[in-house]
Amino acid sequence: MGALGCIWYGQQGFDRFTFFNDAPQWMGMDKAGHAMTAFYLAEHTHEALRTLCYSPRKARNMAAVLAWTAMLPIEILDGFSPAYGFSWADAGANLAGAMLFWVQNGRGPLLVRPKYSFQPSPYAALRPGVLGDGLAEQWLKDYNGQTYWLSFDWQALFKRRPLSVPLTWAIGYGAEEMVYARRDENLQAGFRPYRQLYFSVDIEWRQVPASKPWLRSVFRFLNMIKIPAPALSWDERQGWRFHWLYF
Repeated sequence: MGALGCIWYGQQGFDRFTFFNDAPQWMGMDKAGHAMTAFYLAEHTHEALRTLCYSPRKARNMAAVLAWTAMLPIEILDGFSPAYGFSWADAGANLAGAMLFWVQNGRGPLLVRPKYSFQPSPYAALRPGVLGDGLAEQWLKDYNGQTYWLSFDWQALFKRRPLSVPLTWAIGYGAEEMVYARRDENLQAGFRPYRQLYFSVDIEWRQVPASKPWLRSVFRFLNMIKIPAPALSWDERQGWRFHWLYF
């Protein structure tokens, strides 16, 4: 929260608490980020509670509630920021991410897992104060370079996994040519934002055998990131395209 406060709010200060409807902004990319963050907060909180010997049911319920609660200070900071405001859409996306974990937990391996990938875009240089000044900020701020995925562990549906490699199917969502938050602002500035869909493969790292605790920790981190892989994409501007390697 301290790092986020410095990156997002450090130069703006704070004002009286307000509400703000940002649902139409950034073509939903920011909401995907909120949902993914809440999902992993719920998952790791659940692991911690199980280590503390909470029952599976109680750990599951508490993890979802605590994940949503942990994200709430971000919305409160937005509420006091003169540039933003408390967003019910953000709070809803946080809840969706926590619930995506909650509905799957306790029913065997997780079938659906959100993931993230990023590559620099040329649009960040046009508004570095908003989209990030350098890679250290752009991976968080530049929605043009981000792709959010849902990785489907289809092999978990079988009692015995058909493949020795834990390959999954992945569906990605992205958007590009967004220099401003709202579509009409971009159009007035000569930009034409558009959505993108991706279809690819991924790896469920938790199914990779690892005897060392440090290696399992590495796999937990890798499981949040979509691996570079061949992909099929579609967008309203260029139609279908094949990428030998997309990240």
